[in-house]
Amino acid sequence: MEAGRDALDAWIRTTGAFHAVLGLDRALRDPAAPERMLAAHDSGDHLHPGDAATRRTPRRSACGCCERRTCGPDRAA
Repeated sequence: MEAGRDALDAWIRTTGAFHAVLGLDRALRDPAAPERMLAAHDSGDHLHPGDAATRRTPRRSACGCCERRTCGPDRAA
């Protein structure tokens, strides 16, 4: 499962289809078990971030972890 998630993540970051990518993986993962999300950020299904993670998202985007790229002449980086 982790290999599939890593492959999808790599595709999202390199496809050029997205104007920006906000990477929360490192911010939400459990340092003791990096393949898992911290329990405090888990919605309960061990797959989707919960409310605590959602509240953390604006702070992460403000800190510069958003990877911006130009996707065309009408989109500024």
